[in-house]
Amino acid sequence: MRVELYTWQACKHCETVRELLRRHGIAFDEQRLDRDRALKHALQRELGQATMPYARIDDELFGGVEEIARRIERGRADSPR
Repeated sequence: MRVELYTWQACKHCETVRELLRRHGIAFDEQRLDRDRALKHALQRELGQATMPYARIDDELFGGVEEIARRIERGRADSPR
Protein backbone atom coordinates (compact mmCIF):
# COMPACT_ATOMS: atom_id res chain seq x y z
CA MET A 1 0.00 0.00 0.00
CA ARG A 2 1.45 3.38 -1.04
CA VAL A 3 0.28 6.33 1.05
CA GLU A 4 0.85 10.04 0.51
CA LEU A 5 -0.66 12.00 3.41
CA TYR A 6 -1.56 15.69 3.04
CA THR A 7 -1.86 17.48 6.37
CA TRP A 8 -2.18 20.88 8.05
CA GLN A 9 -0.27 22.21 11.05
CA ALA A 10 -1.99 21.61 14.41
CA CYS A 11 -4.76 19.47 12.85
CA LYS A 12 -6.12 16.89 15.31
CA HIS A 13 -7.67 14.85 12.47
CA CYS A 14 -4.32 14.76 10.69
CA GLU A 15 -2.66 13.43 13.85
CA THR A 16 -5.37 10.76 14.16
CA VAL A 17 -4.59 9.46 10.67
CA ARG A 18 -0.81 9.60 11.30
CA GLU A 19 -1.28 7.48 14.42
CA LEU A 20 -3.52 5.01 12.58
CA LEU A 21 -0.90 4.54 9.88
CA ARG A 22 1.89 4.11 12.43
CA ARG A 23 -0.17 1.68 14.53
CA HIS A 24 -0.66 -0.52 11.46
CA GLY A 25 2.97 -0.21 10.42
CA ILE A 26 2.09 1.52 7.15
CA ALA A 27 4.83 3.74 5.76
CA PHE A 28 3.73 7.09 4.38
CA ASP A 29 5.09 10.29 2.90
CA GLU A 30 3.67 13.53 4.26
CA GLN A 31 3.18 16.92 2.67
CA ARG A 32 2.05 19.92 4.70
CA LEU A 33 -0.68 21.86 2.91
CA ASP A 34 -0.24 24.93 5.10
CA ARG A 35 3.07 25.31 3.27
CA ASP A 36 1.59 24.75 -0.20
CA ARG A 37 -1.78 26.44 -0.65
CA ALA A 38 -1.84 25.76 -4.41
CA LEU A 39 -1.65 22.01 -3.72
CA LYS A 40 -4.40 22.34 -1.10
CA HIS A 41 -6.71 23.98 -3.64
CA ALA A 42 -5.83 21.40 -6.30
CA LEU A 43 -6.73 18.54 -3.92
CA GLN A 44 -10.00 20.26 -2.98
CA ARG A 45 -10.92 20.56 -6.66
CA GLU A 46 -9.96 16.95 -7.40
CA LEU A 47 -11.92 15.51 -4.48
CA GLY A 48 -14.76 18.03 -4.63
CA GLN A 49 -14.69 18.78 -0.92
CA ALA A 50 -12.71 20.77 1.61
CA THR A 51 -11.67 18.44 4.41
CA MET A 52 -8.57 17.44 6.33
CA PRO A 53 -6.53 15.41 5.99
CA TYR A 54 -6.28 14.10 2.46
CA ALA A 55 -4.56 10.85 1.56
CA ARG A 56 -3.64 9.39 -1.79
CA ILE A 57 -3.65 5.63 -1.28
CA ASP A 58 -2.48 3.56 -4.23
CA ASP A 59 -3.20 6.51 -6.55
CA GLU A 60 -6.76 7.10 -5.29
CA LEU A 61 -7.56 10.28 -3.33
CA PHE A 62 -9.54 10.18 -0.08
CA GLY A 63 -10.51 12.95 2.33
CA GLY A 64 -11.39 13.02 6.02
CA VAL A 65 -10.52 10.71 8.88
CA GLU A 66 -13.39 8.27 8.48
CA GLU A 67 -12.95 7.76 4.74
CA ILE A 68 -9.18 7.35 5.03
CA ALA A 69 -9.55 4.91 7.96
CA ARG A 70 -12.05 2.79 5.99
CA ARG A 71 -9.67 2.63 3.02
CA ILE A 72 -6.73 1.68 5.23
CA GLU A 73 -8.74 -1.08 6.90
CA ARG A 74 -10.01 -2.35 3.54
CA GLY A 75 -6.46 -2.36 2.17
CA ARG A 76 -5.20 -4.29 5.16
CA ALA A 77 -7.99 -6.85 4.77
CA ASP A 78 -7.16 -7.26 1.07
CA SER A 79 -3.42 -7.68 1.72
CA PRO A 80 -1.92 -11.15 1.86
CA ARG A 81 -0.78 -12.03 5.36
